[in-house]
Amino acid sequence: MDTDNPVPESYDKLEAGRGPASDRCTDQNNAEVAADSATNSSSKHRREYWDDVRLLTILGDSRNERIDAWIKHVNTYGYIVSGGKCPPPFGNERIRFVAGHLDILDRKFGILLTFHGLMATLAGLYLNFALPHPLRHIPFLFALFALCWLATTALCLLGLVRATWGDLGKDKNAAKAEIRQVKILIEQVVSRTAMFRLAVPLTIIGILLFLASVAWTANDGGRANYSNSEPIATIGPFSPGVGCSVHPMLESRIKEAVSAIQRDRVRSIRIVGVTDAQPIDERAVIEYGNNVGLALTRARCTAGWLTDRLTDQGMHVEMFLSVRDPTDRSSHARNHGTPADRIVEIWPVDAPQ
Repeated sequence: MDTDNPVPESYDKLEAGRGPASDRCTDQNNAEVAADSATNSSSKHRREYWDDVRLLTILGDSRNERIDAWIKHVNTYGYIVSGGKCPPPFGNERIRFVAGHLDILDRKFGILLTFHGLMATLAGLYLNFALPHPLRHIPFLFALFALCWLATTALCLLGLVRATWGDLGKDKNAAKAEIRQVKILIEQVVSRTAMFRLAVPLTIIGILLFLASVAWTANDGGRANYSNSEPIATIGPFSPGVGCSVHPMLESRIKEAVSAIQRDRVRSIRIVGVTDAQPIDERAVIEYGNNVGLALTRARCTAGWLTDRLTDQGMHVEMFLSVRDPTDRSSHARNHGTPADRIVEIWPVDAPQ
């Protein structure tokens, strides 16, 4: 081995796979294969997976053991591909074999990273449409999902960040260059395998947390129904025959409505336009058609005010528009109008407590 670049003792076996012919070579390979076959394969894989998840393969003592196992694996492959010759003829078979495994891992990391990009898109849609204010009302389950997503994405990027080209020209001896390259590739395969095995369960946990967060939101997640409650705000009274106005009193009522929506964390409201029983004049008939059109115009005007104010606060609230008949239908109301019926009511459909 190159004395300028010390390597673990187990790497000596790489040289044994390219060293002088020996009567013990075949016996050594057969003994290693037999020992591995005698080991409970299922138990061994579970232990390796558990070591990877606990980062022991990357940071702990299991790393050298895994490297040693890979060297046996690579040397046995060289023995097989040579048709049983021991030592195998000199060539690049071991490099191609390990590089093939590294290529598979890179593709798996790429697929997993693409999947996480899709998850990020779905999470963005969830934040924008399922919550009234994403930055203030993020569920705890979604915060846990975000942590899992960040950790897994970081693992994928770490698995892809290093391009393992090697440096075959560093050694004048071709056999030593081959050994050095196999060593570099084995180390990368061991490290990236451990990172990928850790990323997969984190991805599964993240998916479950995201689904739980969506289910929590869909099942009202602590929100109470306000169907029988009072309106959270009443805008008005409007002037007779006026569908939209910038009167200071109306603006102050809009501010009160925005404050109530923020305070109660309402995410969906019903805006009900109302007009009194007095028939609208000819000018208003041309503009609104009838009293129902006037009431609907008031509801739309209020929805526009609320949308502007809530957008400035970074909130998204779903709005439903409707109209209702006036409360007072007496002859006096038909002749003189009723200010209490020239209003817009804002009802919370549902809001978290």
